Amino acid sequence: MDRIPKKSDFTESEVSIIKAYFGPWPRALESAGLKTPKAEDRKAKNKKKREMTRQRGKIYKVK
Repeated sequence: MDRIPKKSDFTESEVSIIKAYFGPWPRALESAGLKTPKAEDRKAKNKKKREMTRQRGKIYKVK
């Protein structure tokens, strides 16, 4: 195979099963070893983002 499989290469039911098990399409490709995962840990990145949003919310809240 010369390229990474696309969702359009599969039937709707196959895509649904794949996404239900692995999550978003890029995560499925990473799990299959067809795509390299992003360097930064996603959970840590999301946690950091949520914390920054909370901090901004505290700054802008009017009492």
